[in-house]
Amino acid sequence: TNGTALLGPDAHEGTDTEDRGTDAASLEAIVAVTQALVPSVTTDLAIKTYAANRPASTETSRLRRDPAVPNLVHVTNRSSGVSCSPAVADLATELIGEIGIDVADRIDAVRRLPALRRLRDDPEPETLTDIDQRYAQVVCACEQVTAAEIAAALSSPVPARSIEGVRKRTRATGGRCQGALCSAGVSFLCSMHLGLAPEDVRVGSDRATIGVGRVG
Repeated sequence: TNGTALLGPDAHEGTDTEDRGTDAASLEAIVAVTQALVPSVTTDLAIKTYAANRPASTETSRLRRDPAVPNLVHVTNRSSGVSCSPAVADLATELIGEIGIDVADRIDAVRRLPALRRLRDDPEPETLTDIDQRYAQVVCACEQVTAAEIAAALSSPVPARSIEGVRKRTRATGGRCQGALCSAGVSFLCSMHLGLAPEDVRVGSDRATIGVGRVG
């Protein structure tokens, strides 16, 4: 939907919690199995490679009430969490209801996020500034993301709270330069909307920040 494709992932058992490096053999294997499905896939325009760690238990899936803690429901899945999440959510709701917690739908529940016009694919981009002058400020050149789109991501019903949150909603910092050009602008807008000093703006996790500080 955003013009790029993600190949992978694979998974390897490991014990080194600090090892987040990629290796050529694993990358080549991912490309090979992808090309078996789509022969035209090439890495000529690859933007980046990455690896990460995640905890894994011997139990593949766990979806049940805790036998010792009455108000605790375990919801874990080793691999297929994204694809099975809608069904898991329904069952988890039933389990929570069995505990005695009210799981009725809220009257003011947000069921659909408002559509946002985007400079990159809008059929009439010249009219966007009539809606919001910030459409004239292109913050991310690679993905053609404007200040208006970033502001909308930071103030939507499910708002972004980090630079990674902005990237996932708008593609800003996710293009060819990987944020080398636009990280400053994105972090500045995050700082304004979140009421944080620039050095306190999170990249993604609770501990990772943009890596700047005050002078003097």
